[in-house]
Amino acid sequence: CEDQSFKQIAAGYHHSVAINSKGEVFTFGYGKHGALGHGNASNLLIPQKITTSEVNFTKIAASRFHTAALTDEGAVYTWGFGDVGRLGYGEQGTEGMQLWPKMIPSLLDKD
Repeated sequence: CEDQSFKQIAAGYHHSVAINSKGEVFTFGYGKHGALGHGNASNLLIPQKITTSEVNFTKIAASRFHTAALTDEGAVYTWGFGDVGRLGYGEQGTEGMQLWPKMIPSLLDKD
């Protein structure tokens, strides 16, 4: 994360998330249920960039075991623990987990 400026950070119960000036998301902390968005449930002691294809994030929020982010185009992405529908996909996901950022299609602008 050297030589970068960050525009937002959010702290969940067990993990933290930061967005840099390029719209890239970095996560670190407790990875249970995929809350860090790196495709696994591993913990990270230092911030690591989430790999997403051509998505520019502008805002983020972190909860106990899940994360939500807004893009510059108004799309909402979530990942982590999906129990009781908290991720917004209308499904539980793999054992209640979404290990990578996934867009919520029902929140897209339908003009």
